Amino acid sequence: MYLPYSKKIFASLGQTPEEVAEQTVKVITDKEPPLRHQTNRLYMPMTALKHADPTGRLPLDSFYKMTFKHDKVFNATLVMLHLLKRIGGEK
Repeated sequence: MYLPYSKKIFASLGQTPEEVAEQTVKVITDKEPPLRHQTNRLYMPMTALKHADPTGRLPLDSFYKMTFKHDKVFNATLVMLHLLKRIGGEK
């Protein structure tokens, strides 16, 4: 049950090696590079949840609910993100 969703998630939210390399070069060449740098802005909400709950349960519970309890909304969101990512990459 988890595998089909994980494929959709990584196809919609994942990054290519080139995208990660581009972000890495930006950090390396920055005059004052940050200690930490998030290469994928689509993960920022999950990162915020991680920092909001020191136990780590909040992002896990949120991800579980999005994937298994609100799957229709989550699937629609993933499709939209995937399309926006493709449209943005064609510029």
